[in-house]
Amino acid sequence: MWSTSGIWLASMARWRRHSEGPQPLADSLAAVSGGIRRVDLLGVGAVSSVWEEVIGQPLASHATPAKLVGETLTVLVDRPVWGSQITLLADEICSRISNACGVSITTLEVSVSRG
Repeated sequence: MWSTSGIWLASMARWRRHSEGPQPLADSLAAVSGGIRRVDLLGVGAVSSVWEEVIGQPLASHATPAKLVGETLTVLVDRPVWGSQITLLADEICSRISNACGVSITTLEVSVSRG
């Protein structure tokens, strides 16, 4: 009777011939995650702590810093009109954030919250 385990064993033998042997887990994770942009949770926290001071209470009640990747801050707004306001003030907001908490932001992305 023909068995699939023979095929599996043969493919494992081929894999072992081409493998460099066991690798440290840290090296494997670094290789896999190398292309993934990391969200800066501490940076978002720092921005959130000065957000109302930076943009003012009326605008802050409609816009929230959501994520920071590199030097790009994504801001969630509850209506498109507030997104337009954030976009118009983007350069000033980036400068004020840097002065208030030291986080360097060069780009603001706006997303309208659907909830």
